[in-house]
Amino acid sequence: MDRLSIVIALLLAFGVLQCKTETSPPPPPRVVAVKAKQTTEDPLPAFCDYLDRTGTKKKLQMPEVTGRVAGAAEGFRWINVWATWCEPCIEEMPMLVQWTDKLNKAGRNVTIEFVSVDEEPEVLKRFYEARPTFPTSGRLADPEALAPWITELGLDAGAGLPIHIVADPNGMIRCVRTGAVNPRNFAAVEALLQ
Repeated sequence: MDRLSIVIALLLAFGVLQCKTETSPPPPPRVVAVKAKQTTEDPLPAFCDYLDRTGTKKKLQMPEVTGRVAGAAEGFRWINVWATWCEPCIEEMPMLVQWTDKLNKAGRNVTIEFVSVDEEPEVLKRFYEARPTFPTSGRLADPEALAPWITELGLDAGAGLPIHIVADPNGMIRCVRTGAVNPRNFAAVEALLQ
């Protein structure tokens, strides 16, 4: 075989390989993958980034929070980690309060606690001065505690806000979710609190 034939054969082989690579479908983006999961009967795997149905794996350990409203002695504990600069956090807060009221009226015993990760207490104070009807919130006392706490919850240290943590009546973490919730997620929250 002469050199020209070898070069042509290599170019053809590379072209065939290139065509196969280009025609192979790329993996679905995360949004498509999540939508596919949401069509299943069980909404919890798509809702929670960490899910424990047995209540035996992780005990909820809270870092120090200043000004925190104490949770209920009994029942489920829902912690919403947010910040004043996080628009999705602010948008969902009134809905979360409505949801907990609705769930409690339906016989579920759940308390929601808001924990701000704003570094400066003055920022949170100004936020509440401008929004006096918003649900009260504690604030993470040490901003350096956020990354280790998030990692302990089973998330990446750089996980985005808001973060939702639901602990069962025994204090065991049942679900951790990153990202805002919307009205379509209420069924998943109801299923989680059973």
